[in-house]
Order: sequence, then structure tokens, then C-alpha cells
Amino acid sequence: SQMQLGSSEPWRCSECPEGTYKSTVATTQCALCPGPPNPDVAVQSETESTGASSVFECVCPLGNTPIPGPNNPDGDHYDFVCEPCAAGKYKNVQGTVACSSCPGSGASAPAGSTGVSACTCNVGFIGPPPCEECGAGTYTLNDVCKACPQDSNSPAQSSSVAACICNAGYTGANGYACTECAAGTYKEQAGSAACGGCPASSTSPAGSTAATACVCNAGFSGLDGGPCVECSAGKYTLNGVCEACPSSSTSPAGSTALANCVCTAGYFQADVGINCARACGAG
Repeated sequence: SQMQLGSSEPWRCSECPEGTYKSTVATTQCALCPGPPNPDVAVQSETESTGASSVFECVCPLGNTPIPGPNNPDGDHYDFVCEPCAAGKYKNVQGTVACSSCPGSGASAPAGSTGVSACTCNVGFIGPPPCEECGAGTYTLNDVCKACPQDSNSPAQSSSVAACICNAGYTGANGYACTECAAGTYKEQAGSAACGGCPASSTSPAGSTAATACVCNAGFSGLDGGPCVECSAGKYTLNGVCEACPSSSTSPAGSTALANCVCTAGYFQADVGINCARACGAG
């Protein structure tokens, strides 16, 4: 009971208001339920109704959970502080019940939330909770996982089409249509960078993703990716290698086939193929 101070009826008793209690029979005032030393980081505990007669009727309000107070570091007597539920959690009942996590792995809620309805899907997820993750190659738009433009990709949980970047072998602005790298060019990394040209005297198929896709043109020799060197006179290319023409024959520089080898002066083609024989009377 509580004495109403200043009343013309000093012994008239009334119930302790909510948030207070009184455990003795006396004229002392009702005591406040345990409260925080720092109101910026915790809240005052409360009672479920008026007329509380024990500190044990003081409970943490919705969205808050009790932790041992400054005079109760070991939790061995009833002194506590009400701390708001952490972000991503909620508590929809009073008392010592722990805060509950939002459903699934892709939802969150503000600190101090009082119900599961405060849980909303994070960016890159669609809902309601439990939330579905938008996988790689998609992004969220109006609570739908949308596919990236063709020939582009994005990380899982992307929240914007701008996260879609062109694949290797393609080029274009992020979030827009991608264009295949033309023959004679390549692009090794995903992104908006331009396709790079093959080394001199080499080419590559369209959509190439590495410099090693650039192979030397006919009449030139070198490793894939260059540099390429023109085959000298008297040679021709075979499987990317400069081979010497048969004996007593020669070819122009940059020759691309055995057929480019012709017999030198004083020799003639003796049979099928490049087999040069000495002409009669020569020398």
C-alpha cells in the first residue's frame, strides 16, 4: 500500500502503481523496480499490474531481457538490468525469457524489437521470413530474385542489377547487356573492362578468356599468347612451327604450307611432292 503524501486523509492507502512495489506493511512509499545505471543503454523494469508486493514481480518489458545488475554480478540475488534485445532478435513476452532470433538466416530486426513482425528480410533475400537467399547470378527487385542480364554474373545476396558484371570473354557496363569479345581479342577477368587485343600476327576465337587463346597466324611461329615470329625464306609453318623446305627448294618468307616450297634454279620437281632433282646439263 502507499500513503498519498499531502492528502487530507493521510492514512488512505492506494495500490502501488505499475513499475513499483512495496513488500512491507508500513507507511513507506512504493519502491521503483530495478532500473539501469545508464538509461541510454538499458531500460527500467516494470510490473504486469498495479499493487505489486515484491521485487520479484518486477520484470523486463517486451523487447528486453534481464542481465545481472551492478549489485548482483553473480546473479545470486534479485538485482538486474533490462537490456534491449540485440539487433536481429525480438521478445514478445515479459520476464526472464531470452530474446528469440528472427526466423532463418536472412532476416534482421532493430534492437529492442517486441515481436517477430519486426523481422524483415535483409538485402539480397526475399521474404517474408524465413527469407530466401537470392543466389549467384541474380539480384533482388521488388521482393523477387531477378536473373542478371545474359553473359553476366553476380555474387549471392546481390541487391541491385549493378552487381551483375560481364563474364570473362564479354564486355559491357555493369548491370547492362554484355557483348562478346571479337575474334582477335580476349578478356581474362569479369567486369566492365574492354577486351584486349591479341599480340601482333596472332588471332583468337570470339569470346576468348585468356591471352593463350591467341595463336600465331599462318606463316608465323611462337607460343600461344605470343610473341609470333615470321617464318623466314626457305621455311613454312606446320602446326605452328617453322619447318625447312625440302632439299634444293625454297619459299618466300611467311609461307604457310609445304606447297609454297619450290625447286631452286637448276632443279625440277621429279615426282609428286617436293622432291627436286638436278636438271640435265645443270652445272
